[in-house]
Amino acid sequence: MKKKLSAKQKKDAIFIYGFLAWPILHFVVFWIGMNFRTFYDSFFDISIVEGAGVVYQWDNFDNYIRVFKIIFNKAPYDNYDLSGIINYRAVTNSLSLIPLALFINMPLTILFAYGIFKKVPMYGFFRIALFLPSLVSSVVLCMCFQMAIDINRGILPEILRWFGLTGARGDPANMGIIPQGGFLADPKTCWPMILVFSVINGVSGNLIYFTSTMARLPASVFESAELDGASSLRQFVSIVVPMIWPTITTMTVTLVAAVFTWIMPSLLMTDGGQWYSTTIGLMITQVVKNDMYNTVMSAFGVIVAIFGTIIIVSIKTGMEKLFEGVEY
Repeated sequence: MKKKLSAKQKKDAIFIYGFLAWPILHFVVFWIGMNFRTFYDSFFDISIVEGAGVVYQWDNFDNYIRVFKIIFNKAPYDNYDLSGIINYRAVTNSLSLIPLALFINMPLTILFAYGIFKKVPMYGFFRIALFLPSLVSSVVLCMCFQMAIDINRGILPEILRWFGLTGARGDPANMGIIPQGGFLADPKTCWPMILVFSVINGVSGNLIYFTSTMARLPASVFESAELDGASSLRQFVSIVVPMIWPTITTMTVTLVAAVFTWIMPSLLMTDGGQWYSTTIGLMITQVVKNDMYNTVMSAFGVIVAIFGTIIIVSIKTGMEKLFEGVEY
């Protein structure tokens, strides 16, 4: 016999499923629908013919072949170029963000969070100073960073001039180690400067997650460790890291996944992106904005999704094997 739902249970079910309806609809339309359409379009050459409208022509795997030629720098830019934005540097730049996130951003964030957790001198000031940038718009942060490295009024060029590494302000004949057009206008210095910005911004943005996680750690564990003579470094290595490892794993997966959609700093600091500062997300966005029927980018998106999933799952699986989950 089927159990009949009471009036209260029916109301609760309507309430719950009513709230779930929107995210489910969003997932179906903007994830399943969009990804299926991207995969479908990647096998066609789409063009607009006068009198016939949008025409689909089966293109086999030509789009995928073009993508791999671009990735391995075997395709002339002129073939698929829109303002030089389609090129292999989008892949190399994006992939360089992964070791930056794993071996610089993440360790720095954890160390700063541990310092705040241990209440080092002036920890209250550091908590505010490090977390404050995450409350500011990325547009404003990019503008501030641009001003800091501006060749005429930036603090970084002023420091270089103070050490005698450049000529006087406004002296184009003696720029020293500063590129002629500025750090963001030179192919050799633009991307490194953007990486520096990503470290500064990345540490502040993720700090709250680790400070919150460490705040939940049992005080009795640290009291016992101190009675046994464990130093702060030993407590960090043997207690804190293993106990917050699930959070580290989750944040690592989040950071690596964000690499493939990383857009804003390159877009804002290079006026729409240059060939030497583009990323995967920026390249796809810029090309589709100018040519919404560019099916090469559809194929590129499919390839990025496949290899990105492999990278993320591999990192997550490897990290989960390092430490067992701890309940406390």
